[in-house]
Amino acid sequence: MDQISQNQTSFIPRKTPGLEVVREKPIGLFMVIAALVFVIAVLGSGSIFLYKYIISKSIDTAGKYLSERKEALEPTTIDELIRTDKRLRSANELLNKHIVATPVFKLLEDITLESVRFSKFEYIVDQVKGASVKVSGEAKSYGSIALQADNFNNEKRFIKNAVFSNLNLNEKGNVTFEALISFDPDLISYKKMLTREASSSIMPTQ
Repeated sequence: MDQISQNQTSFIPRKTPGLEVVREKPIGLFMVIAALVFVIAVLGSGSIFLYKYIISKSIDTAGKYLSERKEALEPTTIDELIRTDKRLRSANELLNKHIVATPVFKLLEDITLESVRFSKFEYIVDQVKGASVKVSGEAKSYGSIALQADNFNNEKRFIKNAVFSNLNLNEKGNVTFEALISFDPDLISYKKMLTREASSSIMPTQ
């Protein structure tokens, strides 16, 4: 009986020594996300580095270009341009401040009636307020003075105001008067006068 139990065959397979079955563990979701974050970080760092490199090269190129342009302009040329600019600014300032009396006399000559004569003339100039003329004279009649006052006041472009006063008859029967005539600053401006002359010279003749 003992012999039979010793020779009984077992149906349970025995492990072969040295051979083991290795099972693969599944990759977790956390590991996948971590890998993606790492790749994105690497790509971002590379992009920033490339951007800095491009900007640095652009700045270097622009600096070299400016240095070449600066060297191309000789210092003497720059100094001469600066002096010329200062002279032009000074000339323009003088031109803006320069005033002339010629337009006043020309305007009075054009709009004064033949029946009116000036005997005394006082010229007052103010760059801000313009020019004023205080005159004394005589006219053939009160009607002539009234017409002359209309002529002055109708010239609204250059005459701001004209006031007649002290009207009296003299021994010859003529009317003596005094008048104060105020002119616009543009009339006595030399620069504006040049502009008017230039405009009138290019106007087509009819």
